[in-house]
Parts: sequence; structure tokens; C-alpha cells
Amino acid sequence: MDLVLWKILLVDDDEDDYVYVRQLLLEASHRQFELEWAQTYEAGLRALQSNCYDAILMDYDLGLHSGLELIHAAVACKIQAPIILYTGRGSYEVDEEAMQAGATMYLTKKEANPLLLERAIRYAIEHKQTQAALSKANEELKQELEKCEQTEALLEVRNQSLWLSENSLRSVLDNSLDVIYRLNLQTRRYEYFSPACQTVYGFSPEEMMAMSSEETMDRVHPDDRSQVVITLPRIQAEGLGHLAFRWRKKTGEFRWLSVNLKFTRDAAGHWLYRDGIVRDITESKQFEAVLISKEKELADANEELEIINEELKSANEELLLQQESLRQSEERYRDLVECSNSIIMRADKDLNIRYMNEFGLKYFGYTAQELIGKNVIGTTIPKKDDAGRDLEAMAKDIVQQPGQYITNVHKNMRKNGELVWISWTNNVKYDSEGNVVEILAVGNDIYQLKKAEEALKVSEHRFRQLAEASFEGLLIHESGRIIDANTVIVKMLGYDDPSALIDRDLLGYVDPTYHKLMTKGLRTPFEIEVVHRNGSRIPVEVIAKPFVKEGQVVVAVLDLRERKKAEAALRESEAKYRALIQYAPSGIYEIDFRSKRFTSVNEALCQLSGYSQDELLQMNPLDILDEQSQRVFQERLTRWLAGEKPDENVEYRVRAKDGHEIYADLNVTFTKDENGKPLGATVIGHDITARKQAEAMMKAQNEAIQDYAKKLEQSNKELENFALIASHDLREPLRKIEQFGDQLAKSASPSLGETERDYLRRMQNAAARLNKMIEDLLVLSRVAIQGQPFCRVDLNRVARDVLDDLNSQVRKTGARVDHGELPVIQADPIQMHQLFQNLISNALKFHKAGEPPIV
Repeated sequence: MDLVLWKILLVDDDEDDYVYVRQLLLEASHRQFELEWAQTYEAGLRALQSNCYDAILMDYDLGLHSGLELIHAAVACKIQAPIILYTGRGSYEVDEEAMQAGATMYLTKKEANPLLLERAIRYAIEHKQTQAALSKANEELKQELEKCEQTEALLEVRNQSLWLSENSLRSVLDNSLDVIYRLNLQTRRYEYFSPACQTVYGFSPEEMMAMSSEETMDRVHPDDRSQVVITLPRIQAEGLGHLAFRWRKKTGEFRWLSVNLKFTRDAAGHWLYRDGIVRDITESKQFEAVLISKEKELADANEELEIINEELKSANEELLLQQESLRQSEERYRDLVECSNSIIMRADKDLNIRYMNEFGLKYFGYTAQELIGKNVIGTTIPKKDDAGRDLEAMAKDIVQQPGQYITNVHKNMRKNGELVWISWTNNVKYDSEGNVVEILAVGNDIYQLKKAEEALKVSEHRFRQLAEASFEGLLIHESGRIIDANTVIVKMLGYDDPSALIDRDLLGYVDPTYHKLMTKGLRTPFEIEVVHRNGSRIPVEVIAKPFVKEGQVVVAVLDLRERKKAEAALRESEAKYRALIQYAPSGIYEIDFRSKRFTSVNEALCQLSGYSQDELLQMNPLDILDEQSQRVFQERLTRWLAGEKPDENVEYRVRAKDGHEIYADLNVTFTKDENGKPLGATVIGHDITARKQAEAMMKAQNEAIQDYAKKLEQSNKELENFALIASHDLREPLRKIEQFGDQLAKSASPSLGETERDYLRRMQNAAARLNKMIEDLLVLSRVAIQGQPFCRVDLNRVARDVLDDLNSQVRKTGARVDHGELPVIQADPIQMHQLFQNLISNALKFHKAGEPPIV
């Protein structure tokens, strides 16, 4: 396979680096490279302008210029080749600067090897190609966006057309014979009625829109109202639905109305409108009533025909004629049955279904194939209903005792498992011996009726619970005779059972002083005294209102004994409160905005300001504040009147009578009347002059500390920059020793003797340790500034590394260095290395002359 040739430009002022990079590229096994070298910034810039390279390697330090400047120049010249910053500066900051300038990759000279260098060049070229593809895709996306904007313009034109169509639709609505309306579900007001409402409702559109939704509901026939109230929420939940009910017109006449409803939400799911289309179906309902009557007559006639059919079976001569007549009769009967809105079913004596009309099949959710021949138990009748009633036994009892089940009501079951209430009329057929052979049953859905009955029971139970749970005594009387009472009033009067009050005279439990007041039947609360069973008087608050039934009155009685006690306690508490304010250590006062005067001040305020109580009560409260504090007070009052909630605690400067200023923390609570006009304020003031003086001193000290911290931070930054520059300048020649030592070990190792190879290995190890030491010194300089977290340090390894570094000094002095098993500790490895090196080095330097040191 032919290897791809890549043309590479190296911009570096160090020829040793050029030689080293050329060697690394020669050792790369998967690519062929042609390397050109530019030794200066200017030569590199001229070479870049040819724009004929696959990739560019660029050093950071280029004499008077930097590699970053050359990267900026390359970007300005729109050089297509990717740029790799190839430098000895190994820091995150240099990496980040290079990427921001426009470099594709960052590679340190220390970590370079044939594989890594080839991979970096390959990744950079592929990244550049990917960027070019993305730029092309972005251009195509921009063109698509322009097309979308053109489409939006077309949509705007179509919206104009839709507006014209909406005006045409309103013209159709205004001329419709059906009433069309819209109810705003947020305001509960009607927003539109079509002109047809004058004919259907008897009211003009304006009169209908002036009504509330409750007023229109009140005109629904009482027999239909509960069904409408129950069905409306279900239709709203589903979004669409239909209602039929009777509605009282302006003339008082009730008309049947059919209403189709649609509910609309906004994007957040909130209900916006209820739209309705209303049609008068009174004539249709009247026709349905006539049709039902006719259907009943036909049903009666059909039963007579069945009896005749049984009699005609014995007449063989007339069989053919009777069969034809019977066929016609059955067709009429089947048409009648199939068109009925009732469930019609025939079952044998074992309760197996032999027939069910189409309405019944749809009602129960079955097809004829699924139901015919099946037993009613488990299909249309559950074995037990949800109340535990044994419906299987009941169904079998119908066959045994049909006379007791001419009509019966029980729960049935649809195919989906839903239980429904049905009222059944059963007609049993017998054979000649009097045995049951067939049951004909006609059923009607009474779910709504049952639901209404249950709702009424729940309502009555809820009313009774509310009455018993009330904290007030409740009783109902008719012409002064008590007919009902809750437990509270019974206990209040000293009795145990409501029967003690029933059918008794109400005034018998009222102090005679208030009899005349009670007979007036006042509907506003008034106070009286009622008579306890033991003869004591109980203060109560009474309100009387007419009850649902004419002539009956409901009376609510509130026991005031606890309130009276609380009022007395409140008066006592208020007296204590006044005394507490008067002698409180903080200044407390009240002001009246209308008179612009103090209304009350305590002794602490007098001591704080230096004024007497009489002097303060004659002053404007703002006069004790300086001008700035007066403006702050007025601003807070303005914000409070605008509905905002200003801070309760604000610092003010108070001017004492002798002229000196006092810092005070004032807690201000504003008050206003029922019309929103400001009345005044209650103020609690604390002297914070000493605290403000302490804060001023602390602020001055903090400013001095911050100034010192800035100087220390600048010094640390300069120290870190010096350490970075020093480490780079020291590591650059050391890196070349390592690199060329590695190349020498690769190329000349076979020709060297064991001693020369040992020297070479020691030279490489020493260079590596020196490089590590430079890195550690750089880290150590940062530790002094930033701190370094501890880690696990094996002191045995640290001791071996230090002895290896001091090997020549140990041989020179003839010293003996021994150490036992050292522990593994949590510490800074750099500092531990420096500690051991200092200790052993000092021991080797400072010892008795003529004696080899023992460490």
C-alpha cells in the first residue's frame, strides 16, 4: 500500500529541535513526511504565505516574537493548514492561549515521540477537514433558513385570507336559525349571542349577555337542572358534548333545547371558553311522546297477536294464511323492537339469552354472536353487585317466583365491566302444564335517576354533618315551635338529647327581656341572653333567616361567654401593654399623619432625644430627623402606599434637643383606613450610635487588610512568573540532554562497553532526576502560594532516591548510610524528598576530619 506523503513546516529557532523532529518523523511507520524548517519568525511568515503545507509545527519562543503572534498572522492570511503549537512551555495557560489564537492542537516537546507526533499531526489534519465540512454545512443551513423566512412571509399572506374568512363566518353565524353563543370561563360572563336567541330564548342578544351563567342556569327546568349540573363538568373534561333540557323563555313558556358544547383551553391548559350551538327541539320531543304512545299501542297489539298465533296452530286448514299473517306481524314487531330505545330480551327458563334487540346489544357492548345463547349470569348480570347483593340467586328466583318480580330494579353489567342501574319489566310465558318456558324482559337505563337519588342522600347527609360540626348552635322553628336542633344548642342549654327541645316554645329558652326583640325576626346579628336548664343566663349572638320551607326559620346561636372573657382579658392586656411601652428600654412612639403630631411617646424616647413628653407631643415627628432621614421616611411611605413592602428596619439619624446626632434603627409599621388612606405609624427605635462607631473602625481596618492582601498577591504572582521562566530556561538544555541521550542509547548502545553503557545510563538517570527536581521546585514555589494536598508517601523510596542523587558525594567521603524499614505516611512528597536530602547532605558535609561519617 502506498503511504500518503504529508508536507510539514517546522518554525523553530533551535536547530537541535529540527534535527530531533526530523528523526521522530523518520521513525513514524504509517506516514511519509516531507519536513521544511524555518528558523526565524520572518522566514516562517514567508513560508506560510505559500499555503502549500498539510500541517504546521510552531515553537512558542521565536526570538523577539512569539509563536502566538505567528498563529495570529497565519489566521489573518487565511492559512488552511492546521497549526500545532510545539513548545517546551508545558502549562495550561499557554495551551489555552494557543487554542484561542487559532491553533488546532498543543504538544509539549518533552512528551514527543514518533507515535505521538504522527498521531497529533494526523488528528490536526482530520480536525481541520471536519471544520471545513461543518462550515459548508452551516452555509447550507443558512440557505435553508432563508427559505424558511420566505415561507413565513407566505404564511402571513394566508393569515390575511383567514381573517377575511372569519368575517364571512360571522355573517353566517348572525343569519343562522340556531343560537350560537360564547361564555368566557375566566370571567364567567357571556361574550356573544347570535340574533337567533330572540326567537329561541325570547331575549335579545344584549339581554342574554347581561345575564350571568348562574341566571341562565336558574331558567333550566327544575327536573332537568341537576342532570345539567352533573353533566357539564364531564363534558368540560372531555372537551365536547351534548345536552338536552327544558328552558323557560321570557314569556314563561318552557321549551326543549338541544345544546352542542365545545370547551377550549389555552397553551398552559387553562380553560378559556365554552362555545354552544342551541336548537329548539320542542316539536321533536312532542313527536317522540306521540311515537312512544304509538309504540306502546303496537306492543299491546303484538301481545294479542302472539295469543292469536297460539290459537291458530290447531287450525291446520288456515295454517298457511296464518303463517303469512304471522310473518308480517313478526316483521312489524321486529321493526318496533329494533327501533325501541329500551332493552328488549327473551330468555329461556335456564336464563339463556335467546334474543336481544339492537339497542340492548349496543347498550351492553356485545354483538349478537357474542351474546345469543349465553347465560345472563356473568354477561349482563354480575353474580354480585358492588354492595354484595346476590344477583345470581335473584335471577333464578324470578323463574321460581315470577309474580314477585313483575318489575324489579338492580345493577347490570356491561361488557367492559361497568355496573349500570336498569329497571326491568318481566313477562313470563308458561306451557300447557303451567311450567315457565320463557321470560320476556324490557329494561330501561335509570342510571341518572339513581345518581340523582344518591346525590340527594349525600346532600342531606352533608347538611346534617355540617350542622353537627358547626361551632354555632342551630335550630329550626315554625311559628315559634322548635322542630329541629343540633347538638351544640342542646348542650349549650344544658340538655343531653335534641328531643328535649323538639316541639317546645322557642321563647321559653329566651330571657323575657328579649322576647319583643325576638318576635321582630331580625336578620342581622344581635345579642340576647338565653336561659340555661339550671336557670343561669348565657350571653349569645343570634341571627335568624327564613329556611327552605315557607314558614320555617333557621336560627344560629353563638355562645359569647368565651368572647366576653377574651374582651375582658384584652382590656387587661392592653393596660399591661401600655405600661410595658411606657417603661421599655427602646424608644416607642405613635404618629398621626393627619395631624402631623406624635400621639404617644414613652420615657425611653424622651431620654434618647432630650425632649420632655409634653414637648414631643406638640412637635411634628419629622422634626427630630435630619433632612436625609426625612426624605428616606417619605420615600418608604410612598412605596408602602403604592402596594410595595419596604424594609421594616431602616437606619435614621435623630437630632437630639442639644443638637448632637444619634444613629437609630427605626422599625416602622404603617397603618391605613378601610379606604386605603394612610392613618399613621407605630415606631420602635434602638440607639445604634455605638455600633455605627465600631463599624467605622472595622471598615478602616478591613481596608488596610485588603490593601496588604493586594500587595501580597502581586508579590506571589511575580514569584510564580519568575519560577516559571527559571524552570523553562533550566529545562530547555536538560531536555536536549535527555533527547540526544535517548538517541545515543538507541543508535550507539551495541558498540559501547559495559562501563560506557553504565555511564550513559547514570547520565540519563541523573538528567531525569534533575528534570524531576526542577518540576518539584516549580511545584514547591506554587505550594508556597497555593498550598499542596497530602498524599501517600513511601519514605523507603524517598530515601533510596536521595541516596542515588548523593551517590558520588557518599563515595567521595567514604560515608556509610544505613536506614531501617521506614513507614508510609500522608505528606507532601516534594517536601519529604527535600527534607531527607538536606539531612543526609548536611551529615556528609559536617563531620570530624579524618573520620568517614556514619549516617
